Amino acid sequence: MKHSQRGIGLQDPVEGFLFSLQAEGRSPQTHVYYSKLLGCLLRYSKTLSWPDHVDQLEVRHFREFLSWIASISFEYTAGNNYRRFAQPQPSKAWRYYKAIRRLFNWSVEESPVKGLRFKASPPPLIQPYNLDELKRFLAICELDIKTGARFCGLRNTGMILLSLDSGLRSTELAFLSLSAIDLEQRIVRVVGKGKKIGICPFSSKTAKAIMVYPISNTLRV
Repeated sequence: MKHSQRGIGLQDPVEGFLFSLQAEGRSPQTHVYYSKLLGCLLRYSKTLSWPDHVDQLEVRHFREFLSWIASISFEYTAGNNYRRFAQPQPSKAWRYYKAIRRLFNWSVEESPVKGLRFKASPPPLIQPYNLDELKRFLAICELDIKTGARFCGLRNTGMILLSLDSGLRSTELAFLSLSAIDLEQRIVRVVGKGKKIGICPFSSKTAKAIMVYPISNTLRV
């Protein structure tokens, strides 16, 4: 870790905390999760020129950051260049608050966020894809199958249908192994949060889509 002459900067405890996650044998997903949240905090602090010394940070700095997280909105491409608009999600700030608390609880007992209190917002309403958007996704898969990208088209068709039937999280689906899928009983075994094993059923149509998918090690994108 790099130390300035003025003391320890915010990046130093962040790097130390992320390293400790690896040293403790935490899962790669956990490391990525905190890297994403705390990385956003670091970028925000540099943009607003926060003090370089951790001891000079105040509760107001983190309150402003959490308020900003809760108020941002963005657009993204959902497929075939179809644009979707995501509304601000106040509850999103709760994840960042917990990451900040865990960072400073790990690093120092007397932290600048010791007096910070933050109440979790109600879970946001999930913005599901509508029927027209789902048809667009499957149409793109069909086009891939017919135009030389058969492997990707079959894979993506199976993943989309399995996601709709089972309700798997995107990360669970991305790391799903074909060996976890039982086509005869039409169930999929997945390791969820806390390494708990869950069993999710799926339809015969989805089973057929997966059955024609070329043999591969995983369903990773």
